[in-house]
Amino acid sequence: MISNYIKIAWRNIIINPLYSVSNISGLALGLAICMLITLFVKDELSFDQFFTKKREIYRLVVEERSPEGEVRKFGQTGLIHGPSFQLQASAITNMVRYQQQHYAIKTDDDIVVQSAFLVDSTYFNMFDATFVDGNKYKALYDPQSIVITKKLAEKYFNTISAVGKSLNINFDEEFQNFTVSGVIENPPVNSSMQAEMLIPIHKSKNRDNQWINFYINTFFEIPEGTDIANVEKQFALIFATDAKDQIADAAKEWNYKDQLTFKLQPFLDIHLSKDFKAVNGMKESGNILFSYFLSGIALFILLIACINFINLAIARSVERSKEVGVRKAIGSTRKQLICQFLSESFLLNGFAFILGIILTYTALPVFNQLSDKQLDFSYLFDAKLLTIFIAIFLLTGLLAGFYPALLLSGFNPVETLYGRINLGGKNLLQKSLIVFQFSLASFFIIFAIVQYRQANLFVTKDLGYDDQNLIEIEADGMTLSKIGVVENELKKDPSVLNVSPINPCCWMTGVSTKDGKEMAPYMKVTNYNLINTMGLTMKEGRFFSPDFPGDSTQSAIVNESFVKAGNMKDPIGQTIKVMNRDNYQIVGVVRDYHHTSLYQTVQPQVFISNPQQGWGAFLIRISDKNIPKTLDHIKDVIKSQFPYPSLQI
Repeated sequence: MISNYIKIAWRNIIINPLYSVSNISGLALGLAICMLITLFVKDELSFDQFFTKKREIYRLVVEERSPEGEVRKFGQTGLIHGPSFQLQASAITNMVRYQQQHYAIKTDDDIVVQSAFLVDSTYFNMFDATFVDGNKYKALYDPQSIVITKKLAEKYFNTISAVGKSLNINFDEEFQNFTVSGVIENPPVNSSMQAEMLIPIHKSKNRDNQWINFYINTFFEIPEGTDIANVEKQFALIFATDAKDQIADAAKEWNYKDQLTFKLQPFLDIHLSKDFKAVNGMKESGNILFSYFLSGIALFILLIACINFINLAIARSVERSKEVGVRKAIGSTRKQLICQFLSESFLLNGFAFILGIILTYTALPVFNQLSDKQLDFSYLFDAKLLTIFIAIFLLTGLLAGFYPALLLSGFNPVETLYGRINLGGKNLLQKSLIVFQFSLASFFIIFAIVQYRQANLFVTKDLGYDDQNLIEIEADGMTLSKIGVVENELKKDPSVLNVSPINPCCWMTGVSTKDGKEMAPYMKVTNYNLINTMGLTMKEGRFFSPDFPGDSTQSAIVNESFVKAGNMKDPIGQTIKVMNRDNYQIVGVVRDYHHTSLYQTVQPQVFISNPQQGWGAFLIRISDKNIPKTLDHIKDVIKSQFPYPSLQI
């Protein structure tokens, strides 16, 4: 009997290709989109879940509150914080510091720059890693030892059995041999800890004991059930005692008045945190809002696809009323009719699910590229996800088959044969589903328009500078003479349009105005070329100029946000004090440009050209002609003066 149901169901699918294709493809497409989004969200939520001590690990973070109430949040602390808190807070059972650095490594025929991490010797007691060679309990105790991943072992030694082999690494400004003491499996893609090379932190000569320096990740292991709020109170007391003299000196020397509060962030919260993001070599943070939005979109798309499938099935079933009448006239029972309709519904549903899986598998490489993920199709084979999709399969099949069968099988055979069926107010389910489907479709149209405008804003937003064809190269040991040589050599290629020395990334500093206004703007150390290199525009005054030799030690440029934050009516000519030490006169105001994320309003910024503050990088503008050749020229010039640069485009 079952085989007969399936045979008739297959025959009905074949003789109605348009209906079958539209119904199957509609549900399949909705399922494929839902599966792709499910893979993305599952990956985001699965970050760091495999660590054995995931619920016992906390990161030390800090909030800095200015006298005006402005709060800055840092996911990093300094070298001194971890050991000091561990020593005096009894709840802490282990401490690990984790700092990314870049080191030059000599190979047989070249020098390469490798990312590495300075960590405490107890790293593997806190963070799981599978050793394929070596002993994890002894791996990092020798200061001249390193632990590398299988990937690096194969890269540098062509084998994963690399224990005992050595690498010549430029550490503390001299090349030294480090012996491989362990080889570990490559970190999972959904791990925040992406270290490929680990070096004992006690090897470093850095003995920084400043409580107001924040540049390193500090992790604590604290047993589950511990009162975290009480531990944080202990931190406040320890800081108030141990850092008292330093805070007093900072207040005296550079008018530091901010209040610091140390907190513990659960390790599992880091990847999706909005406030304390993953930094300093940890895998870039995600955004929990994206997961919420995508989950909602997946749910709505799946609902629309399922409702569409059910509505088409119901509409098609009404056209088969005469067939139902004939079947009932020759003796078919209501149970048999229901089984027939359910067979067809589940067969169509099965084809849709198979096609949806095929579409998901086919689209996954493109989806990975768009989402910057390394999602694996096997992620779908999770007990909970399989249960959800099986439930969707059963529910969709039952609603699409059971309801029309129950509805039609209840009519009189004579009425159905003569076409006298009048669904009238009986077809409440279909009407409700149509209204609901239309409402969801309307919502999605509005949502799509909003998202399009949002995406278009990111693409077309005027950043306040020209962000095309800009290259940043970090280089330690920059001097005025080297900068001049590099600039002259680079400009021998006509495709190099402008070169400026800058300080890398995001420095913040303390600044006070003549009215006593305390601020913490971003600081950019540069020279007169920056305005042309970045394509900035002045609102008033002038930029740095070689015609004014005193600019390097006496002049400053600020942006519009700085002027607004400082309540300055006539900023040109006013004096500001940097770090309560150096006086600079404002000679120009540059128009605001987005030097931080578009999620933030433009922050106050100050520009100085004092070489004593240090540079550390070059910003280079090139033309869009023959870019590969230009990049090769830039690399050759930079490498001739700085053997170990870091190139960012």
